[in-house]
Amino acid sequence: YPGLRRHINEDTPLYGVQASNLSTSKRPPETLEDMAAEYIEHMRTVQPTGPYHLLGWTLGGAVAHAIAGALQNQGEELGMLIMLDSFPSDAWASMPTEQDALAALLYMVGYDPEPLLADGLDRQQVIDILRGEGSALAGINEHTPAAMIDNFANAVRLESEPSQIVVDSDMLFFTAARNPATAATYDLWRPYLTGTIVNHDLDCEHKDMTQPRWIGEVGSAVNEALASFGSHTNPINKEQGDR
Repeated sequence: YPGLRRHINEDTPLYGVQASNLSTSKRPPETLEDMAAEYIEHMRTVQPTGPYHLLGWTLGGAVAHAIAGALQNQGEELGMLIMLDSFPSDAWASMPTEQDALAALLYMVGYDPEPLLADGLDRQQVIDILRGEGSALAGINEHTPAAMIDNFANAVRLESEPSQIVVDSDMLFFTAARNPATAATYDLWRPYLTGTIVNHDLDCEHKDMTQPRWIGEVGSAVNEALASFGSHTNPINKEQGDR
């Protein structure tokens, strides 16, 4: 997410909320609602009232949707709901396993897990890879990679929880279009919001969406939408942009 800062108007504040167990011994939240409540508590320390613009990638998109639903129930004004290749619970054919979570974490940090899957992955093996020479996470403390694994295992469980939330909002969506199987993921969100969905295809894989080239495209589109938020010219409000 830090790459967004270079592309969002400098007058627009940008805040990231980090999972609390990455720096403490706190357990990950049990439900998306619990996670949303914790994040809203942090959000209100810097902005007591809405409208809140929410952006998330992967599980972060589902969290953003849960936050929007909670804010809506609290009578807050919603801003834009922005997702980077996020999946609702409908996308899961079966409950992901811890092996899936470990493989997904390696994939997200740029390590190919396929050669290791035949013999099975275990947590210590993944921690050693994450902290190994040449890894983007080499040299970090012992707590953080274990907490990251806990977060990924928890994330795949939370992502598969059925959602009952319908948000009165439009959505700006970004699809990692190199995987044809997820080409219309944004359509799966239609039962969970009342507004328009505007999709942008990025010619990249899911794990690369926040790399400099692609986060620049995301930032430009987000910045344009933020600049005209609430006006009839806002691209997220134009019905002809729905696709």
